[in-house]
Amino acid sequence: MSTDPRTPAEVADWLTEKATDAKAVAAERYPHDPTARRIDETAQLRLLVEQAAESLREFERHLDEIFRLNAELDLKQARHEYTTARLRRRIRHGRRSRAALRATRLEIAS
Repeated sequence: MSTDPRTPAEVADWLTEKATDAKAVAAERYPHDPTARRIDETAQLRLLVEQAAESLREFERHLDEIFRLNAELDLKQARHEYTTARLRRRIRHGRRSRAALRATRLEIAS
């Protein structure tokens, strides 16, 4: 799997440049035969479009991986915060259960 660090805009610019080059090459190879020139251009442009599509798929795979890693990180952070909150409660109130703490609060409130 190749990693293409280019953005879609950079890929589009690159494709435009390559298409221009392909037209120039076809004009040199087939100066008197417009049909052959068009066939050559079409084949080269098809190849360039396929490369662009692959670059975009690769870019989407990178984005999916980034989103997956961010979700994983969010989950780890949430677990960490939950565990920290539980530990703080245990430290603050000793080993008393939530029911015991609730009963104490009810006694104080009444």
